[in-house]
Amino acid sequence: YDTVTAYAGSIADFLTSLPLNNVVVAGHSMGGAIAQELGLRHLPQLVGLILIGSGARLPVSPAILDQALHDFDAATAFVAQHEWAAHIPTAMRQLALERLRQTAPAVLHADFVACNTFDVRSKLAEINVPTLIIGGTEDKMTPLKFSQFMAKHIHDAQLITLSPAGHMMTLEQPTAVATAVQTFLANLQGNSHDGDT
Repeated sequence: YDTVTAYAGSIADFLTSLPLNNVVVAGHSMGGAIAQELGLRHLPQLVGLILIGSGARLPVSPAILDQALHDFDAATAFVAQHEWAAHIPTAMRQLALERLRQTAPAVLHADFVACNTFDVRSKLAEINVPTLIIGGTEDKMTPLKFSQFMAKHIHDAQLITLSPAGHMMTLEQPTAVATAVQTFLANLQGNSHDGDT
């Protein structure tokens, strides 16, 4: 897919095909954009969102869009350079770069296009489920101000700020992320009448 809406449609179809109640959708980066789109669809089984290192708009520079198609190594090197906090060891960065380079260039480009065309800033107030937002102080790809904006405009939102943490906060601060998610889910379950969360 090359739109966040298309990704969200596919996941919505999947969710509605299953006998699920009290679904919480979590997404990192573009996954957070997809989660927001799902929140805007008001699926009856959706009871919460978790948005990690994401934003209501995810602009991608024209140079990176072009590089993703025409200079894949440069595009992936740029991503790898900017997705980590400063303190992360080189070996971890190198491993992530190797994994990223296993992605097909057309897929990376389509995902960048999807991010670049995504913009739900004016619709955030329509999200009506509890939402956990996790942002990192050193995130260069989706700066903390993106998380702060979402937290300000989604009615029932809670913002957790991780420091130091870059865009890959799930790998940089796994315990902090897991604890925040676990607490959020426990609170949702405590507020649920069905207890299926």
